[in-house]
Amino acid sequence: MASEFDFLRVKWPKLAAMAADATRLADVSPSSSLLSLRTYCEWACDIALDFYELQVAGGASQIEKLESLQASGMVPSEILQKFHNVRSAGNRASIKEADSASILVHGCIADCHDIGQWLFREAEKEGWPHVDGYTQSYGAIPMTGLSSSEGGGYDVGGGDYNSKFSLKRFMRKYGSIVILLVTLTVLAAIILGITYGLKSCNEETAPPQNSFEATAAPTPEVTSIIPITPSPEPTPEVEPFDFIDDLALSLHYDTLFNKGHWNFNDNTDPYVIGGKTVDKGLGMFISSPTITGDRGSKTAAWNLGGNYYKLEFDMGCEQSFGYDIEEKFGKYKIIINADGEQVWDSGYHDYKYFVEGFEVTIPPDTSRLEIKLVQYKGTNGTLNVVMGNFKLFKNPVEEE
Repeated sequence: MASEFDFLRVKWPKLAAMAADATRLADVSPSSSLLSLRTYCEWACDIALDFYELQVAGGASQIEKLESLQASGMVPSEILQKFHNVRSAGNRASIKEADSASILVHGCIADCHDIGQWLFREAEKEGWPHVDGYTQSYGAIPMTGLSSSEGGGYDVGGGDYNSKFSLKRFMRKYGSIVILLVTLTVLAAIILGITYGLKSCNEETAPPQNSFEATAAPTPEVTSIIPITPSPEPTPEVEPFDFIDDLALSLHYDTLFNKGHWNFNDNTDPYVIGGKTVDKGLGMFISSPTITGDRGSKTAAWNLGGNYYKLEFDMGCEQSFGYDIEEKFGKYKIIINADGEQVWDSGYHDYKYFVEGFEVTIPPDTSRLEIKLVQYKGTNGTLNVVMGNFKLFKNPVEEE
């Protein structure tokens, strides 16, 4: 059955389905409808934080997330107020008066509809994936009442996002291609320059050709042959490093980050990733019941004291627990921060993903290293993630 939230299905089908269910339950079970609308707003808030690239602390509440959006200056005050209206109404989900509950629910549905329109419009501005033919099918999403300007357009940060061409949108969609083309052009120019320089140098240093024939010198008689012993190949030097599980944690959450081997529920087995047993590194997971909504995150930290410049590790999911169905155990990603600045993001992966030898460079004066685990909860729990053979390479010693 058609829903007034169907325009969201092309980008966020789960969001559209949740809103449609809330609309269907509005007069049947107002309290259930309010709870669904509140979850709808929490998901919408997370989506907005993602495409504005705003970071909040792990386990942040809905109010803290909305405060982060307000502080960014990118969200209209009318939309923020609608987020707060639904959040406040969700806290009153136990209203018993049928008439009051129905009025409250329908008001929240209208607010959620405006939030969905704003979210869709912002995703289009920010260059999120666009499905061909969508504009012709649904038309432009109206933004009535969401902007104080008479033209109806909402300008984020002063950029002209309503024009046909937007540099920010173009670079978000095609920036990687532009950078690749520029890099290839520069490399081709460098190679041509080096080739031309070597050719000119060879022409200048070539010996002059003599017009007379050289007389070959007599070959000396060989009296004995002395075998030449080949010189041994030099042994490459190994950079000094420390294993991260030999360093002390400065921040941790219970048994979230295990060092060297699993140590929960009397399980002291080593890690198994990519079909290999690993006895050094970090194992981490988030208990499924502690995740609110559809995902959760936790962070551990180490004090490095400015002694390291590079990280190296293998990454994959623990395989000895029999997790083999992606839909049942969700997905995960790892984020690494150095002194509060993000230096690496693995992207989301499932149980089957495994890569050896990741290298991540960090500033050599880094004092605090943070590793953040973000997990989407599956229908039967979450995955156990391993960063095996995790090494921190020490800063080179300068020779006097």
